[in-house]
Amino acid sequence: MTTIHEGDMDILLVEDDPSIGGFLQAAMDREPGYRLHWATTLKDAWKAWEKRQIQEGRPFALILLDLGLPDGDGQGLIHRFREHGGEQALIIISHNLGRMMSFAFRC
Repeated sequence: MTTIHEGDMDILLVEDDPSIGGFLQAAMDREPGYRLHWATTLKDAWKAWEKRQIQEGRPFALILLDLGLPDGDGQGLIHRFREHGGEQALIIISHNLGRMMSFAFRC
């Protein structure tokens, strides 16, 4: 069990691939000071973000976001975060480098 201390960094991972998500979860569990919240769909990611950001007033420090998810495109989620006051740092993760680069140049 990981002990959480004041000042720990909460990270939202939005990733549907269990091998990638599992790897990142295991890596974060080994590092003191980090707590990973893993969502596998846009719907679950929005619920987690909305609960922390809007209801609790404790935004995630960082969001790791896959663009291709089973229930839609991660780009829409970014816009939704921003429309509701989200200013977290975002790191886009994608197996499709071309798509990731295309997205980066549009932002």
